[in-house]
Amino acid sequence: LHDEWRRKGNVHVGKFWGRRFLRLMPAYWLYIGPLTLWMLLHPQELSEVGNWSPAQYIASLWLYFVNYVPMGDVWTNQYLTVHLWSLALEEQFYLLWPLAMYFAFRLRRPWVVAWGVLVAVLVRRGLTPTEDMDMTLPIRGIGVVLGCTAALTLATTRRPAWLVSVRLRWAVAALSLFAIAVLPVVLRRG
Repeated sequence: LHDEWRRKGNVHVGKFWGRRFLRLMPAYWLYIGPLTLWMLLHPQELSEVGNWSPAQYIASLWLYFVNYVPMGDVWTNQYLTVHLWSLALEEQFYLLWPLAMYFAFRLRRPWVVAWGVLVAVLVRRGLTPTEDMDMTLPIRGIGVVLGCTAALTLATTRRPAWLVSVRLRWAVAALSLFAIAVLPVVLRRG
């Protein structure tokens, strides 16, 4: 989004959504197509899961509404689709973030808006009981928002010379590798 804004002076949100749709949905459909066939042939497998009928469950998969608002414990009780919460989170992020950035770029300080979004997400998380929304954007999306906020901040603000030095990059890389190697050992002992 930032590159498009920098090159063209505008963000075409519809085209962004179209690219994200083509990236996410074909794999999703490839998964739920055979799954739907299996569900139609084995409806008894779904009859007592979260009080969903097979017809409701199949409709929710194809119309994608269950992934926006968790309903009927479908994520915690259904082994066939429990992993789709992460795809739902990503899609929700792709729907909301470009709208925020569309306005942020117009303000000429997109990093300020990005940090505001991050603070709003953190406040929302603090006000929400985790067990009620454990696999939703306000709870699990913090990492995605933080990553985009950091990237946008780095892309749109001037950094001091010491921050872009090669030595600092090597030191951060070495420290990261050390943490990856040592942290699991320390955690296993504790």
